[in-house]
Amino acid sequence: MKNRTDGLEKEQSQELSAEKNRSPIESLSSIRVSPAMPGERYTRILTAEIKCLSQKISIHPEEIEAWLSQFHNMPEDVVLALIRTAQKYSLNPLHREILAHKYPEGWNISLSIDAWIKLINNQQAFRGISFAESPCKVGELPFWGECTISRSDRIWPITVREYLSEVSQDHEIWQKMPRRMLRYKALQQCARIAFGICIPDFLKIESLKGIKQPIPENTKNEHQNGKGEPKYAEMLNSLDKQTQTMKLRHILGQ
Repeated sequence: MKNRTDGLEKEQSQELSAEKNRSPIESLSSIRVSPAMPGERYTRILTAEIKCLSQKISIHPEEIEAWLSQFHNMPEDVVLALIRTAQKYSLNPLHREILAHKYPEGWNISLSIDAWIKLINNQQAFRGISFAESPCKVGELPFWGECTISRSDRIWPITVREYLSEVSQDHEIWQKMPRRMLRYKALQQCARIAFGICIPDFLKIESLKGIKQPIPENTKNEHQNGKGEPKYAEMLNSLDKQTQTMKLRHILGQ
């Protein structure tokens, strides 16, 4: 019995010595070729991230796991990015403050408008916000919308302008409330620049090329050229000149 014990101790000592002498490259290679290790590693990391998020927003880890179960076939990197983004900005997924949508081009992580407002108001440097829209219209809708955010630690406020032709979507809510949706878009982009809020994007940009933005039905005939194509580029150049002229007149007091 003693000889058997001594033999086991000798084998363990040899294995430990070989492990110490193994180079970092050899250790890394052995991990990579292990078929079971990647899955185990992902599960371990995900469990830790879920636990950290649950402690930060005070909800049970099983509730987060149940919420994640609704996203079928979501890639591992997107799942981790979703959890880490919620953790970074203290967003509660059960309140739909952070969302994920699957498109043919990939997965998109987004925040609800309530989450954006929450993040803006949580900034210590936040001083105020204002909105403006274009005096020139596309039918009955403003050609662009602006959002301006002031910070207490900056001299100049941050202003972002979003054009309706670039951000409008063929979605029911855009048809019902286009002005509100344009305002939301301007607010989101302005907040990202003003406070450095970063939301990961997994959409493939190359596959989005060539996609045309929809035109409101009541403005198609009015704003099309002879080929039946929208004249947004011509309108943009014209309106930019008009805006510059209006600003110049305002400065000169005319």
